[in-house]
Amino acid sequence: SDCSSIPQIGSMNHVFIHPVCDAAVIAGNSTVGMEILEDCEDVDAIFVPYGGGGLTCGIGSAVCNHNDETKKNQCAIVSCEPETAAPMALSKERGEISSFAKYYQPSFCDGCGGKAVLSPMWDLANQVIDYALSVPL
Repeated sequence: SDCSSIPQIGSMNHVFIHPVCDAAVIAGNSTVGMEILEDCEDVDAIFVPYGGGGLTCGIGSAVCNHNDETKKNQCAIVSCEPETAAPMALSKERGEISSFAKYYQPSFCDGCGGKAVLSPMWDLANQVIDYALSVPL
């Protein structure tokens, strides 16, 4: 999936802002991580639901930046997906983007997990996620 496409409808051009892969969306999500670090002392880990990766990568980017700056109180980023839709957990385990399609089962957690990790998100996600959990329903 290419997250940078700009669809054209008829003769009108519209700018498509991807809800996950857009750099500005990820940067906006990083403010959540900054708020957590500013408001809570000595955070050991932040558990973040993983759907498409925008929220997790945003929070993770802020935390990684904070960890690099402070060199102390390292905070881990833990992505969480339902066990029926856990492509990030599988991909982190294998060290590469891996399809979860043959294991995928829809559930009430439709905003988390999925059949695959979006390829444009993999490099950043792999960099900022320390642990990936597959959580029972």
